Amino acid sequence: MIYQKAIKQNSQLLAKVAPKIIETEAEYQSVLPEVERLLFNKNRTTEEDALYNLLVMLVEKYETENHPLEPAKPFQVLQHLMEARGINESDLLDVLGLKEGYQERSTVVIKVLFG
Repeated sequence: MIYQKAIKQNSQLLAKVAPKIIETEAEYQSVLPEVERLLFNKNRTTEEDALYNLLVMLVEKYETENHPLEPAKPFQVLQHLMEARGINESDLLDVLGLKEGYQERSTVVIKVLFG
């Protein structure tokens, strides 16, 4: 009885989202809501976990091939981290122990941050 219920649930799940290689932007866009739904589902079944993992692999493959990211430059990473943490240039100078001689060092930090 439990086995039959699991088969039925799995069949319904696969009928809703038939996993396959993502080849077009439309297919990519159509699978993203299901990935998001599964991602935030706190009570995923074993079958939903397996489907989620499979869909993530398919999405990552498509993104790698069709939406490649260029490696970030070090100053871009630093800018992002500062922004995410609400740190400004003065805070960075303080963290780096460069508060003394603020004017000269500030120029160096600006060059580092903005290329």
